[in-house]
Amino acid sequence: MHAGPANGGTAGPTPVCYPSRTSSVKAIIRRLRELKRRFTKAPSAECYKNHFDGFRQAEIERLYLSSVRYLHTNSIRANAYYFEFGCWSCNTLGFAWKHFRHHFDFDFVVFDSFEGLPKISAIDETPIFAERDMCMSLEAFHAKVGSLGIDRNKLRVVKGYYKDSLTPKLQQSLLGKSIAVALIDCDLYESTVPVLEFIRPFLQQGSILIFDDWSCYYGSDEKGERKAFLEFKASYPELTFHTLVQTSEAIAFFVSDVRTPGDGR
Repeated sequence: MHAGPANGGTAGPTPVCYPSRTSSVKAIIRRLRELKRRFTKAPSAECYKNHFDGFRQAEIERLYLSSVRYLHTNSIRANAYYFEFGCWSCNTLGFAWKHFRHHFDFDFVVFDSFEGLPKISAIDETPIFAERDMCMSLEAFHAKVGSLGIDRNKLRVVKGYYKDSLTPKLQQSLLGKSIAVALIDCDLYESTVPVLEFIRPFLQQGSILIFDDWSCYYGSDEKGERKAFLEFKASYPELTFHTLVQTSEAIAFFVSDVRTPGDGR
């Protein structure tokens, strides 16, 4: 026999337990905190790869495609060099090979210490650069060159820090062709100065200079590649440069005119 309620009354429906307003609010707060952590934490390697690195690669490629268009428009297609000063990771060399080989008959010459950045002097001190940063061994470089399919017969490699490797003998051995494009990815003022002096005899009307670290040092004209380039232009006023294209961190100039000193122009 079923026992009724203790008070003898009729049994009512089983009560339904709803979450309290307090527990619901707490759950919402936990979820909001979770979402905040998800979207405000420091960018992970995956986030960088999926967003920022793609943007950066597109900007670099724009520099090379703009160079192709300019050189093609001005019929600079052969008997010239692509110089690259600083080839860590082979990223820019890969873009140069990818786009130039289809349109031009250039010789490729890369210059790098393959030991990373040199000792940082006082004028180049900044939190973003340190001695031996961006070090790629010569063996790793050649392996990457192979994976990119670069014709080794079109490539010359010069190893060493620029103050030691960019000698008059090397300069003389390369003379006979002019620069079509030179990438100057030197980061530091003291590394850029010998590079610009070295390439002076190879510059002609139409030569393109790409500076990869133009926006470093907050864009100061008293630091880095900017300072070196401004001093170089002051030393060689016969060269006239105009901007070809600029990105958030790099810039490309072309030589619009090479005057004979004393011609009055």
